[in-house]
Amino acid sequence: DSGGDQAGGTRTFICVYTMVEVVLAVIERFANLTPMKLFIVLSAILLSCLLAAPFVVEGLLTLTDLVGFRRARESSIAILFMELSMKVSDRAEYLVVAATYAGIASGIYFHVTEFTVAVHEDDTLHLVLFHVLPSIIINANVLYFFTQAMRKDAGKPKPSATAEYTRHCNFCRAPQPARTHHCSTCNTCVIDMDHHCLFTGNCVGRDNYPFFFGFILWIWVLTLYAIWLCYHPYYHCHTEAGSVDMVLCPKGHMKRPLFMLSVSLAVLMTGFFAIVVYILVKGVTMRTLLGDSEAAAENPLAAHAQRGWRFCAEYRLGPMGGWWRYVVPFTLSERSVYRDTTVS
Repeated sequence: DSGGDQAGGTRTFICVYTMVEVVLAVIERFANLTPMKLFIVLSAILLSCLLAAPFVVEGLLTLTDLVGFRRARESSIAILFMELSMKVSDRAEYLVVAATYAGIASGIYFHVTEFTVAVHEDDTLHLVLFHVLPSIIINANVLYFFTQAMRKDAGKPKPSATAEYTRHCNFCRAPQPARTHHCSTCNTCVIDMDHHCLFTGNCVGRDNYPFFFGFILWIWVLTLYAIWLCYHPYYHCHTEAGSVDMVLCPKGHMKRPLFMLSVSLAVLMTGFFAIVVYILVKGVTMRTLLGDSEAAAENPLAAHAQRGWRFCAEYRLGPMGGWWRYVVPFTLSERSVYRDTTVS
């Protein structure tokens, strides 16, 4: 027993010592950051911790298991912290929505301050064609589709006096039509549920999928536009010519981090947009792609995939003749994408 206690004490000391070393290294790194960068980093860390609160609590409980305190997981305090962490994680989604709006606004701010003011003020045509118009069109679509995907009901079943339901939800006890799944985060059932989106704080289902698709489409376009916008100033400011160009490359400019950020986001969004397009044309859902057997069984298009990608896309997005509504801002509405969702 004494040997086991000594081994447990050694493991505990190693864990604590390692954690102290990591904390000291992080503090030393933070000391070199400017106040603005420090605020952004700390905000991102705080938001990540709130969202990952259940995983953090589970990790701490696993750590207590490793050091020998196996009864801690069954204590009332641990159960209370787990329930509290789940609630905190759910509420933190509102902060993610606010952070998404802040990110879009930050992109507009850096566009104005880094690439337009004092750079193209004497070239009105270039300013309008390559900065003002593209920025208005892209950002208007991003904001519109994001707001609609966030506020629109995803497809909550509406009780009908004439319909006969063969099953009821085990969680909310409401009548559950075919192709309906219960979202534990929203605590409601959603028809043709694709997944629960962290960034919109809303489920993606039958009624708001077109707006979600438009949001992902225009975010992807925005990242490509950002690369095009940042490349020339980045290349110019990091050559010998840029060292004397105080107009395009003033002291303290952010051309390098903005270019690196735009490339990183473009790679990320290209991959995610490719996944969204794949599940759209294949007639599956994100839940099916992640291995949810229940979603695969409820998929209304499973037996109709041979009809082709157009049939699957129109089931989700509406008639193909209305494609232009995804391009012109504020023209996509519930009526414009109405389609008969009865698959026969």
